[in-house]
Amino acid sequence: MRFIANGMLGGLGKTLRMLGINCTFFSGPEEKLIITARQEGRTVLTRNTKLRGKEGVIFIKGLKVIDQLRELDKKLSIREEFRPLSRCLICNVGIIPIEKVEVKDRVPYYTFLHFEKFYSCPICQRIYWDGSHKKQMEQRIKRIIDALD
Repeated sequence: MRFIANGMLGGLGKTLRMLGINCTFFSGPEEKLIITARQEGRTVLTRNTKLRGKEGVIFIKGLKVIDQLRELDKKLSIREEFRPLSRCLICNVGIIPIEKVEVKDRVPYYTFLHFEKFYSCPICQRIYWDGSHKKQMEQRIKRIIDALD
């Protein structure tokens, strides 16, 4: 599944990325949004009523991210596609394992000493590791999945 979310659904788009779903963002005129989505093979996610009913567009009614996720899951069973924390939250690209020695000068010294597994975004080179921030995100993901049930 590949989505493109307009500015009205930034929170949903970020949450989809956190859940491992490919979702880009778009700000610009509606006509260009539709063209971009078609060129990239993406489904448009929007709250814009002008786009409601158009081919390749999913109109999202909910105001809260969890309600928006429920809507999307009901329409497309996206839950089956969840691969939590597998994408760069900035670039939307799959992150890859990286050798610890490669991050020595790229992460805080304490982090280098206390963690063994590291991951990197091949685009922006951002480094990820299994620290407290990841644990907080995992707790948030669990709450999201529980709320979808």
